[in-house]
Amino acid sequence: MEELCSKLNFEGFIAVEPQEKSGGIAMFWQDAEKVTLLSFSKNHIDILINMGDNKEWRLIGIYGEPSRTQRFKTWELLRNLSRDANLPWCLIGDFNNVTSQDDKRGAAYPNNLIEGFNECLLDVELHDLDIIGHQYTWERGKSTENWIEIQLDRVFVNMQWSMLYQMAKVYNLEGSLLGTKHIIKDQWEEDIHYSVSQKVKKCADSLDIWGREITSCFGKRIKECKIKLNALRQK
Repeated sequence: MEELCSKLNFEGFIAVEPQEKSGGIAMFWQDAEKVTLLSFSKNHIDILINMGDNKEWRLIGIYGEPSRTQRFKTWELLRNLSRDANLPWCLIGDFNNVTSQDDKRGAAYPNNLIEGFNECLLDVELHDLDIIGHQYTWERGKSTENWIEIQLDRVFVNMQWSMLYQMAKVYNLEGSLLGTKHIIKDQWEEDIHYSVSQKVKKCADSLDIWGREITSCFGKRIKECKIKLNALRQK
């Protein structure tokens, strides 16, 4: 992981190992003087970011409990983290939960999990930053009758954070990132015995090969992404 951090020109990082086939979180940062690690577990990393001029806020990476019967543990985690939420804070990650039936295409999502998640968000006073672009962030069974799409990856912020970054937006350019999404998913799930650093290296190696295959039109792809972003901003 240290080698990867150096190659990407980051000054610091923290990584949490996955639990069998699921989980695993890593955060990298470029300016070590601005970052302080507050806490971490198998489901979260909580850091304090100092922007200078007495501006500080918390960034929390989340991986929600994959088992539906254990989902309440994620809600308990958010409530515990909120007790120290006297600063602006932003949560980002795979929450393994949805906030409404509209967040999923396919079989209905259990209403008790939707209600439990929404009650938690209300308790901790967090609101969703809506995704601009493709709504769904995970899929299974594409081109089959059992095709499911669902929005599991989200960004939640409190009102203080919204006031600090009033122009913040979340974009999901599904078409441009489709190739990388499948590469990362395939490499991440290939061997459950790999550590986070080994999985990240495998992803990086595979993405490097994929990147070389498309470099002949890389400039065109960048222009297309910029056009899409500009179009989305104007809506």
